Amino acid sequence: LDERGNRTDLYVDQAFGRVTPIKGQELLLSVGKFDSVFGIEYLDRQAPIRVGVTPSLLARYTMGPSIGARAFYRYQVAPLWSALSLNVSATNSGTFDDALKPSEASLTGSPTLAARLGYELNLPRMQIKLGGSGLSGARNDQQDSKKFLKMWGADARLFIAGLSLSGEYVHVDEDEADGEKLTGLGTFPVASGFHARGFWAQAAYELPFKFKATPYFRYDRRHAWFDGFRPFTVDRFTVGLRVDLWRQLAIKTEFLRNREVVGAPKVPNDVFTSSLVFYW
Repeated sequence: LDERGNRTDLYVDQAFGRVTPIKGQELLLSVGKFDSVFGIEYLDRQAPIRVGVTPSLLARYTMGPSIGARAFYRYQVAPLWSALSLNVSATNSGTFDDALKPSEASLTGSPTLAARLGYELNLPRMQIKLGGSGLSGARNDQQDSKKFLKMWGADARLFIAGLSLSGEYVHVDEDEADGEKLTGLGTFPVASGFHARGFWAQAAYELPFKFKATPYFRYDRRHAWFDGFRPFTVDRFTVGLRVDLWRQLAIKTEFLRNREVVGAPKVPNDVFTSSLVFYW
């Protein structure tokens, strides 16, 4: 705000144009600001879609939107009830959340490349989806295009008779960078290298009621460290219930059991939270 309180910020979550250049083919080309193509958790980034209240401990590395170009292609193998898909993007930044890294502009001028290769088995009463993801690009909190952020991961989903099982593994490495090239953060001797490994696994079951009620459970585990500092391992147990009263209204309530496993003192930081979501 200025001294008169006249400044207004406009936040745009996504804004992109999309075309389907080949008739009869599942080929989509997009340009603008859009979700990550890495892994699967970005599919549930919006509160009305996500079954629970909180994202996983790995979401901060994979769910940040970026500006650039994206291409998605799916090839159906009808006799085998299967499909293969490829989702690729070239963007101005990586998939870290905006709170961790700026995503509106590239600080290095070099693109970040990301891709996910997926397989689907779509049977009449069961669906299985498997995928592998990769990402490579300059870390976007400094100006040296030769200091990289590299990520890879694997994901799996199973849907059968109201039961949904899903999980993802994420592997993150950032090179150490020259602190003199940090932008807007002052001058530091180095931008420390960063590393993270972790996974999450979730089970949800839609109860056969007249209204939609879905209890769910998720386990997260993350091991992370900066170069030259002590590594930390934490995990989380999440138990919750989502009730959709109407098509536009959902009530969620959940309990999170947070634990410091290695490298940090144990503190009482368990959380009980709830959410009321109205959407249209």
